[in-house]
Amino acid sequence: MTHHDGLRRDMIERRMDATSADIVQVGVYFMRVFGRNNAEAYFHCTEIDPAVYRRVISGRFRTPSSGRGPESEPVPA
Repeated sequence: MTHHDGLRRDMIERRMDATSADIVQVGVYFMRVFGRNNAEAYFHCTEIDPAVYRRVISGRFRTPSSGRGPESEPVPA
């Protein structure tokens, strides 16, 4: 493995993390509009780990540090 290969892998992992965060954010909005049961159906169609989306559906998730995003009490994840 060269240094260049490691950099490429890091970039791909960061893109995947950002994509996962976007999917969860859409799920939070979906839950607000369509309810918790439908949000669970949405998350079943994604590749988000069930432990993660169950925490989101139960309202136990962190808010972004900038103050944007879901209005839930921040708790350790």
